[in-house]
Amino acid sequence: MTLRISANRRRAFALGLSAGAFLFGGGLAPVRALAVPLSLPAHAERVASYLEGTMDSSLHSLESKDYYDVTVRHCRVTPTDARGEPVAARGAIYLYLEQAISLNKARPYRQRFMKVAANPLQGTITSTVFENDAAKSFKGLCDAPETSRRVPVTGFESGKCTVSLRPVGDKYVGGTPEGRCPSTHNGAVAVSSKVSLGKDFMNSWDQGWGADGTQVWGAVDGGYRFRKVASGVVQDPEAVALAGTLTGFATNEAQVQAAPADFALVSNDICLVSLSTLPSTRTLYVEQNVKAGERSLLRQRIYEVDRNAEGVLRLFSHAIDANAGQGLKGLCRQPREVRMPVAGLAIPFTRDDACFLTFRLDADKNGFVGRTPEGGCASTYAGATTLEIDELLKDGAYEVWERWYDAAGLQVAGSKVGPYVYVRK
Repeated sequence: MTLRISANRRRAFALGLSAGAFLFGGGLAPVRALAVPLSLPAHAERVASYLEGTMDSSLHSLESKDYYDVTVRHCRVTPTDARGEPVAARGAIYLYLEQAISLNKARPYRQRFMKVAANPLQGTITSTVFENDAAKSFKGLCDAPETSRRVPVTGFESGKCTVSLRPVGDKYVGGTPEGRCPSTHNGAVAVSSKVSLGKDFMNSWDQGWGADGTQVWGAVDGGYRFRKVASGVVQDPEAVALAGTLTGFATNEAQVQAAPADFALVSNDICLVSLSTLPSTRTLYVEQNVKAGERSLLRQRIYEVDRNAEGVLRLFSHAIDANAGQGLKGLCRQPREVRMPVAGLAIPFTRDDACFLTFRLDADKNGFVGRTPEGGCASTYAGATTLEIDELLKDGAYEVWERWYDAAGLQVAGSKVGPYVYVRK
């Protein structure tokens, strides 16, 4: 199922999706000779091993709306001649690259062949990307056993551009030369690239430049940050996308202006956090400010997005008491180093007393539809015994309808006319 893209995200998509498009494909200037004990061939092998496997930008997509959750896969392949016999590698490592939006991995938007090798003349490690139509017929190749990943050696002809890398500690860095690399992609005449590669990460900042020197595509504020997906870990791009619909600052200001008698002014500041008690990559801190007349209310919560054994997406809401929450005010305005992890927050969260909603991705509504289980959640707010919630989470805005009921089934709090509509700022 494909989620349609809002106008704002389409703009971000055009600016930022190309990150990784020319990964190791823009020619880098020769750099100083390696000054580490490892031999050049050993460095080439390590670069290839760092690339191998699956990486995604899920965390980055939750931290910045200008970046998508993108999955990149690299796997080793064996070039073969016209008779199907393996071709001598001569010290090079050959790879196949597949890149896709994580929500739509079955339809990769980029497929390339790559060659990683030592360059003894320059004392660097080079990685050459080969752009040709042959790669398009190998979709899903990385799912096959390595022994059966054979591709015609002709797929490694006409290299588009070669990147040179040098070691810095246990990682490798590179960048395009002053003259950049030639390009015809999306109106560009040249491409520049900055790459940082480690054992469990890859940062790639690619930008296309027009003939007049202006940027025509690529991320503006920095490159994509990919992180290695550990072996055995199952990606869940839907859960990441659900969390992404909530992150950021949003308010129902427009709704209040249209119907001030029906809705209180509410703002939500929601951001990704990391807690020792909830070691999930989809844990969110929520700071909600409610203003009704002269009365103001601060609600603080931890949201946890997960998927149960039956495959159902769930969002748990864990309350934070006033004492524990004092030191968290304004947390989402802090740098990510402060939020990842949050220091000093050791709340013994359990799911036993947490309210939760179940969600499904609804293509007709272009978003995630969720509600509390039948019978709602237990609540003592305003004399209530139960709380029922319906939500529609979309890109750029979301709707939340909370209704509190007493033991007789009478609504004692919450909107009686419809959901609160929050628009992200």
